[in-house]
Amino acid sequence: DNQADLPPAAKAEVREISETARETILAFDEIVWAVNPRNDTLGDLTNYVCRHAEDFFDGTPTECVFDLPKVIPPLMLSTEVRHQVFLAAKEAMNNALKHAAASQVLIRLAVHTDSFELRIEDNGRGFDPAAVEPRPGGGNGLNNLSERMQQIGARFDYHSKSGHGTGVVFTVPFS
Repeated sequence: DNQADLPPAAKAEVREISETARETILAFDEIVWAVNPRNDTLGDLTNYVCRHAEDFFDGTPTECVFDLPKVIPPLMLSTEVRHQVFLAAKEAMNNALKHAAASQVLIRLAVHTDSFELRIEDNGRGFDPAAVEPRPGGGNGLNNLSERMQQIGARFDYHSKSGHGTGVVFTVPFS
């Protein structure tokens, strides 16, 4: 460890710089992935969401489980659709880890003739949807997810019950 002679404050600063650099690299990787036209299929999106989920939940008390079709048809998705669905999925995973205290998160993909459905469900503490209030200075996470789906002509639904987990559903039509 080449930080052995550093004072504690300097070690903390080095850790913070290192974490910021790691977050910046991940954000850059997401942007590069989103704009790369070679990643334009539903399979590419599914693979990226699952890879992110595995990395995101690794080392946490939350187990991530996948329920995916055996074969994902090679359906084309626009850059904007892939990007918004990924960001929404990422936010849903973050909510499950940060707020739900879930021991398990299930990521499920269903492909229909005219759309696909991405579900992210947790077995956490849940909440009473009637008691959700907008945060000061902006909406809430549910509004963010809804707005992301509206931008791409998709639908956002959720269900939650105090003590029984939360599930979010993104239903995205094929153009």
